[in-house]
Amino acid sequence: MKKILIMLLMLLMSTALVVAFAGCGGSSEEAQTEEPAAAEEDGQLSGGWTVYADSSAVELPEPVKTAFEKATENLVGNEFTPLAYMSKQVVAGTNYQILCKSVMTTSDPEPSLQVLVVYMDLDGRAEVSNITEFDIGKYTDNSGADVGEAHLAGGWEVAEDYTKGELPEEVKAVYEKAIQQIDGSNFTPMAYLGSQVVAGTNYAVMVEDETTAEEPVRNIQVLTIYEDLNGKVELSNICTLLPAEFAERPDGAEDGGDDQ
Repeated sequence: MKKILIMLLMLLMSTALVVAFAGCGGSSEEAQTEEPAAAEEDGQLSGGWTVYADSSAVELPEPVKTAFEKATENLVGNEFTPLAYMSKQVVAGTNYQILCKSVMTTSDPEPSLQVLVVYMDLDGRAEVSNITEFDIGKYTDNSGADVGEAHLAGGWEVAEDYTKGELPEEVKAVYEKAIQQIDGSNFTPMAYLGSQVVAGTNYAVMVEDETTAEEPVRNIQVLTIYEDLNGKVELSNICTLLPAEFAERPDGAEDGGDDQ
């Protein structure tokens, strides 16, 4: 009799264990089918800024050019000339970040640098979602101003003329001397930003920087190059730009509106 009772108890315990394992298996399978779906949705609706990794960054690719022209055709008061395609962000549509020379349509125009964020939605509509002034001085240390105990003779002057894809000859000469002073990076010029007269001259150049590591990393940098009155060249400062500081998330981005 005792043997029969023991066998019945063992049978009941075995049945309970089978039911318990079956329940865990069902929960695991359900989680595996739901989590990837959520991750895929997140990937479609959000994304970080990605540096435009192409040496022809001064030329807008066709989709970016189309978006830029549509977005700026009705802007009045300023004429925007694209200088460098900086980065993009995939959302419900795409954000494009473009450095431009801006000239007010007045009788005495003065050029400035502006970063435009152009948003194109999934239906091909485009708008300028944000405009931020690019202050050259914010990204330089002005170290050349103190060389020879000189005082700053003037602020940064935005270049009047830009040659797409090429630095002006006098800037190109100092740039090539300056980049020889640093190892571990491959610099590609994106735009000549401007100059500053000191005891000599400071030049600011926007570049794409790709580290020469096993897994290269791309960034956008502003190089400050100082040339003294005797022609000696020094790379005096390197500043990394963060695309997010020029960006503003458009209204409705999370519902379908707001890297290559």
